[in-house]
Amino acid sequence: MGVRLHFERRRLAIDTDTAFFVAWAEDLIQFQQNARGQARAANVGAARIQGLETAASLRFGPHLRMAAQVTLTRAVDSSDAAARVGKQLPFRPQARAYLRPELRELRLPFALRCGVYADVDFTAGNYRDPANVVRVPKRLLFGAGASLAHDDSGVRLVASAVNLTNTPALDLAGFPLPGRSLFFTLEWTSPPTRLPAASSQGEIN
Repeated sequence: MGVRLHFERRRLAIDTDTAFFVAWAEDLIQFQQNARGQARAANVGAARIQGLETAASLRFGPHLRMAAQVTLTRAVDSSDAAARVGKQLPFRPQARAYLRPELRELRLPFALRCGVYADVDFTAGNYRDPANVVRVPKRLLFGAGASLAHDDSGVRLVASAVNLTNTPALDLAGFPLPGRSLFFTLEWTSPPTRLPAASSQGEIN
């Protein structure tokens, strides 16, 4: 079940999309980590998964954009196993959120265009084992990026940075993620081919 909302007035436009979901599963195949640190597929007799997902975007004028996403999930084991009944299923975070403000299409001299953005990625409430003994630490990562394009040549340079604060972080299975990382992309787009103008008799000059 979900709802979508759209609001627009002059230079401001807001879109939101929110959905609630619930699922009951039997004989669910679920990854979980064993004592040797390996993620293996295992059967879960029964599970109840419910959650809330929402996404929103804001546009103000021709340049300012903002996007946000939030997912809240409660995925619990509802089987007869006493050690894990009512526990959160492994590798299914209870909360995830993402926020990205951005300035785009800023005009500069010499046919140049630029854009900049920053983003925040948050993950919490995750476990590696069905008994919820081994908890994955919360993860908060910051990033940023910029782009510079030249309209006449079709050349565009994009630079982005991940984990700006160099925060030690693990993925869902417990492996360390890279620290501060920088990425550069150079793109070239061929300008559209212009066809010759047609004569008054319909012939191509």
